[in-house]
Amino acid sequence: MVLRAKDAKMPSKKIIFLIIIFEIVLKSCTAQDHFYVNSFGAKGDGVSDDTEAINNCFMAALQCSNSIVVFGKGNYRCHGRLNVEFKVDNKVTIQGESVATRILFDNLDIDRGFFIRSDVKSFGKGTILLRNFKIIGPALGLGKKNKFFNSLRHSYGVGISNIKNVEIDGIEVNGFYGNGVDISNKESRAVSKLGFQKVEIRNCNIVNVWGYSPSDSYGDGIYLSDCNNFAILNNNINNGFKHTESLGRGGIVVEDFTKNGIIYGNIISGYDRGIHIENSLGNIALKGNRFLDNRVSFYLWSNGLNNSERPVNIQSNYFRSSIISSYLDKVALKNKDRAYIVILREKPIDKLDKIENNKFLLDASINNKSNAIKGNTSLSLLNNSFKK
Repeated sequence: MVLRAKDAKMPSKKIIFLIIIFEIVLKSCTAQDHFYVNSFGAKGDGVSDDTEAINNCFMAALQCSNSIVVFGKGNYRCHGRLNVEFKVDNKVTIQGESVATRILFDNLDIDRGFFIRSDVKSFGKGTILLRNFKIIGPALGLGKKNKFFNSLRHSYGVGISNIKNVEIDGIEVNGFYGNGVDISNKESRAVSKLGFQKVEIRNCNIVNVWGYSPSDSYGDGIYLSDCNNFAILNNNINNGFKHTESLGRGGIVVEDFTKNGIIYGNIISGYDRGIHIENSLGNIALKGNRFLDNRVSFYLWSNGLNNSERPVNIQSNYFRSSIISSYLDKVALKNKDRAYIVILREKPIDKLDKIENNKFLLDASINNKSNAIKGNTSLSLLNNSFKK
């Protein structure tokens, strides 16, 4: 049927209105649409509680497939937790406008500053990017005077669970008793076998993050598990134990099914173990890192239950611990055993772990090669330097 000109009708006003609304909705969720927390009522004045306003901004941003949440300059005080919960496989970037962006968490009962996850129906979906802001933890006290010292109570600066991809660039996490950045699928491991597809953490400062736990469950600068590919690059992870009056547990901890990663260019100091790897699947390289004043710089333990486990490659790192000895005497730690590298495998793997081209500065307690590198399995040792 062919319409003649006299039969054609102009669109009604209602249809035109609906078309305009539809175009507005589409435009509001274009690629990388920006959402400003201040537009949702956040003050950033260091006094007002901005938790609700920020969470409202996050909820709006999550309605789009690719959004950016922007914090302006200022001090955003939060009495509660900031929640990002993915329901579909979208992408959210959270960024500060400048290095003057600070997010202050001051509720002593908070379990995490940021909690980023997918809901139970969407395990393994969602991509988060965090960029260019500072996170400050609540003042709980130092050393044994800390309100949670030697208890199960602790908090995370950033806790991330059960999503696909994570990228963290240029943030600072300061003053948390617990973990600085915790990326793990512990909450759903029994339900979902999905792991993170890709995690990258670079150019961050993790400052005075520590913990003394009766269950050996926290106190890490960066904790990572359940990850298929990762890169931890050019971060400064420094627990000033003269300030916090305690070593942290691990500067970087990699556990449970994590594989295919590089740890490069980091400076790690003030921890019981600078880098701790446990029951990973291997194929992990440590290159160009500086280990300063840790009780043990690198520690690996494996129960040998996974037959596909692959070796680690420790190459071109620098090891020094000139201050830690006097500190250990001062606090009278029960375990003063020290070394730069300890590798313990309950079951040997097919290929050798490689320790090559590293520089070791010897001191009074780590005074020779056998004290510097310890293990219960064969290692490939090539071109390492041991100097006093």
